[in-house]
Amino acid sequence: MNRLDSSKPWKMKTCTDLLLLCVIQVLVMDTECTTIYTGDNVTLSRVTRQFYSKAWFKGSVHPSNHIVTVRVDLNRASFGKKYTGREEVLLPSGALFITRVTASDTDIYYEKTIMKGMTITGSVKLIVHAKCQAFSIHKEKRWVSASAGGDAFFSLRPSAEARMGSWDFGKTSVGQWIGTTEVIAGDYRTRTELFLPNGSLLLKSVTLSDSGEYTVSMLTNTGIQATATINLHVLENSRMSVTVGGEAIFSVVPSAETQSGCWEFGAKRIGQWNRTTKATTGDYKPRAELFLPNGSLLLKSVTASDSGEYTVSMTANTGSQTTAAISLQVLAEPQVFTIKAEHSRMTVRVGDDAFFSVQPSVGVQSGSWNFGGTRVGVWLSATYDLSNEYRTRAELFLQNGSLLLKSVTASDSGLYIVSMFPNSGNQTTATFTLQVFGEPQDFTIQTENSRINVTVGGDAIFSVRPSAEAQSGSWAVEARSIGQWFSTTEIITGDYRTRAELFLPNGSLLLKSVTVLDSGAYTVSMLTSIDSRATATITLHVLGGTARRSMSGSIALIIVAVLIGVTLIILLLVFAYKKRKSFAAENPGIAQEATSAATANGQFQSPEELELQNRST
Repeated sequence: MNRLDSSKPWKMKTCTDLLLLCVIQVLVMDTECTTIYTGDNVTLSRVTRQFYSKAWFKGSVHPSNHIVTVRVDLNRASFGKKYTGREEVLLPSGALFITRVTASDTDIYYEKTIMKGMTITGSVKLIVHAKCQAFSIHKEKRWVSASAGGDAFFSLRPSAEARMGSWDFGKTSVGQWIGTTEVIAGDYRTRTELFLPNGSLLLKSVTLSDSGEYTVSMLTNTGIQATATINLHVLENSRMSVTVGGEAIFSVVPSAETQSGCWEFGAKRIGQWNRTTKATTGDYKPRAELFLPNGSLLLKSVTASDSGEYTVSMTANTGSQTTAAISLQVLAEPQVFTIKAEHSRMTVRVGDDAFFSVQPSVGVQSGSWNFGGTRVGVWLSATYDLSNEYRTRAELFLQNGSLLLKSVTASDSGLYIVSMFPNSGNQTTATFTLQVFGEPQDFTIQTENSRINVTVGGDAIFSVRPSAEAQSGSWAVEARSIGQWFSTTEIITGDYRTRAELFLPNGSLLLKSVTVLDSGAYTVSMLTSIDSRATATITLHVLGGTARRSMSGSIALIIVAVLIGVTLIILLLVFAYKKRKSFAAENPGIAQEATSAATANGQFQSPEELELQNRST
């Protein structure tokens, strides 16, 4: 095939070119139709005569619908808005070649051919069909077994989305659906549930009469139909739980009339029958009873030692033999079924995973998870099914019923409820609250008072309010630990055990019977479940003892200062007296003259003044 060069712009070189584009005749040809399947290649063409220029359009001959135009003489091509990269003009025919067609390629294609003196416009209608694919229904199990009174779950996986479908038990309709509308028939309305869009079926509280073949039929949007068959076998109390002192009824239904049979517990014979004659043996005589003709057994006043497997053997009138086993569990006392939730309140960021961890107190037969009014998933024994919305981002752990929710969004915030049915006992539920933050938020601790004043012997309350739920935290004063907590477990350390109290979940602290020594800076530190940490400090000032001590200390200092001052004055006076006495003893004449002169003149002169006077004389 020849290809045009599109590396240069398409332009006219001569006036002849312009005249050739000015057509004088237009012929519109009838539309042809071409049908093809997705993924194939197709060639579209109406005019195969020699041409000067050819343009292809999709939908209508309009510049906005232009695909490609070629100029043969210039070996050039120009492309329009409808060009997808899969179109190519073949030379010399000018046909449009499209590779790997899709459903969106379905349309009318216009071929505008310019020849000398005229223009011919033709059209081709292209219809692209989806390739037919095999439609099948995959079933988890061909055979489903359930105990009488239990639930049976028929899990399906259709290979394509089904527009409608139905379930039948033999010739009896169980239910049907079209789109998202479902209709359950007759007696099944109260004990049947359909899971759309996959069409799985849950049959509750089954009886022996529910045993048999169940058929599901589905029809796709393209009209392809498929069916699948699942067989249900209902066991009559194949496993029983009875409390000590109660009665255990081993109910059996043989498929044909029996001639004889016997019951055994391990290697011990309980009783046997032949035709209409029956007898119980050994220790079982006062508390065992056989019921004919079906061969059921009643065991009265059971004890813990009666727990184990009981086997019944029967011989039919035709001579064929068969056996069945029933397990008995004798409980010491009635058990309350509970579900332990690891973290009932969770906080995660957008895009993270949320794990709802649960631990049932006993073995679970079935259960389900719900978010608001939406079913997340359901399980029965070793089989589970997730709703369409959660199929790609949720996972159930059947050993305990825990749920993993991946890549959470803000819309996942809310209340999640898990319901479980134990092997024996009543249903119970557990609730989780999930909070999804759109983006990381700063975690802070708000204090009601940054300083607290309390008198000696009173109580100090350090009230705090964290901005989010804290997973763990601690209190300390001047690097000395007071206490700490993790979830709902708290530990008070040292001397604070008898007078400190923590209030969860906010982490406030109460300190009783404070003393002067309790004054200082108290620091609280908290950590959230998303590893955000925050601290806050509150200063405690204990009044009463500290004021009295300060006042008494000041008085003592004043007294000491006064005593020291008086002592210094006395010492100075003593020193002056002694010095004067010593001078008088060394100069008795001067002292006498000074005394006489002072007496004569009526004034007194010191010895030093007299000595200076004598020296000057």
